[in-house]
Amino acid sequence: GLDRWIYGRYSAVAGISEAVSTFVRKRVPKNVPVYTVPNGVDLTRYRLETEGRRSIMPRPAFWLMQVARFEEAKNQDVVIRALSLLPDGICVAFVGDGSRLEHCKRLALETGVSDRVFFLGRREDIPALWSAVDVGVMASHWEGFGLAAVEGMAAGKPVIVSRVEGLSDIVSDERLQFEPDNARDLADKVLSLYENPELRKDLSEEAFSVARKYDLSVMVEGYMNVYDKVIGR
Repeated sequence: GLDRWIYGRYSAVAGISEAVSTFVRKRVPKNVPVYTVPNGVDLTRYRLETEGRRSIMPRPAFWLMQVARFEEAKNQDVVIRALSLLPDGICVAFVGDGSRLEHCKRLALETGVSDRVFFLGRREDIPALWSAVDVGVMASHWEGFGLAAVEGMAAGKPVIVSRVEGLSDIVSDERLQFEPDNARDLADKVLSLYENPELRKDLSEEAFSVARKYDLSVMVEGYMNVYDKVIGR
């Protein structure tokens, strides 16, 4: 088909995650190698001090945050539904915009949590926001690579993710995974962190350790290795 003809003109193809590479391998000629080079982030941008940054958020609370466009795949809906099952001291901040923003605002009203859901729109101060929250969430139905999850972990935050390829590969600790679109399971995972500061501290340290594998320098080295292999061929 057209995919094979297009990909057949390349010497190699790189996927940003193993899930993406697996998808692409089904669509390229067998003589075109597919390598996996995960996306990277500049870790130095996210290691900000949390002290004094809480004032960035609209009010004192235990803060969850999801950074994603408001599209079907990102499933902010389940986060809103989960919030309705959680104590009043927990709030969620959504960063981003998109076609389903108004739908999610209505859902927050319908579920009675509009006073605890904050839509921050597009922001340029993402590292500072990460430093001011407690836990990240990525609730996607599907994901190629969870870059926002890595950014949260680079800030030393535990990030709870839906158990889908592209996210569970990055956040492999089952204590931070929930069944896709299962609000009760997500709420339980949030509650365990809310009620247990020691667990949160341990998972924060684990998060930063995992994020180090996705430093920009690692990504650059990965692409250099691909170039070397292609030139060598």
